[in-house]
Amino acid sequence: MVFGDKRIHINTPNNKGIVSTGKSATNNLHIHQHVPQTLNRTFLYDFCEKLISSVIGYDEYEITNATNFDDKIHYNEIDLYKDIFYECDYYLEDVEIMLEEIPNRQIILQKINWIYKKEKKFSVWNCKDQLCENVYMKLFEQIQTDQKSQHLIIEEVELSLHLLMYYSFTKCKLLDPIPEEEQ
Repeated sequence: MVFGDKRIHINTPNNKGIVSTGKSATNNLHIHQHVPQTLNRTFLYDFCEKLISSVIGYDEYEITNATNFDDKIHYNEIDLYKDIFYECDYYLEDVEIMLEEIPNRQIILQKINWIYKKEKKFSVWNCKDQLCENVYMKLFEQIQTDQKSQHLIIEEVELSLHLLMYYSFTKCKLLDPIPEEEQ
C-alpha cells in the first residue's frame, strides 16, 4: 500500500481486492472483523470447576441405587443413560455439596429442565436416550463457549455434566416423572 500517486492494492479473502490508482485518488478504508459474541459465563462452569478441583475417590467406586431409580428408568425406557446414571449415583452426595456452594443453584436445575422440555417438544429424537444426549450436547456447548473454560479437560467436563444430569434426574428435572397412578 503506497499513498499519493501510487497504486494501492489490498488482498482480501477469496482473492478479492481493493485497487485504487490515480493522482488524486481518495481512499477511506474501514476494516470490520466480525467476532462471534458469547455470554461471558455460566454456573455450569462453576460446577465443573468445583467438581474437577475436588478430590473424588475413584477407587472407592460402588453402585448404589437411588430411590425409585429403576422404576423411573424403566418408565422412561432409557438404556444408555441408565448405565451412565448408575455410574454417577456414587457421587450424588458430592454433587449436592458442590451445588450448595453455588449461588442460585436452582437456576442450573431449571435450565436443565427447560432444555429437556424444549428438546422433547422441538427436536427430533427416537428414544429418551437420544433426548438425554441432546440435553447433554446443549450443556456441553454452553461450557465450550464460556470464555473461562479453556483450561478444563474434556473428560472432566463430560463427567461433570453427566453427574449434574443425574442429579437433575433424581430431582425430577430431567426425564418424565412416573405418574402417581402408576406408582
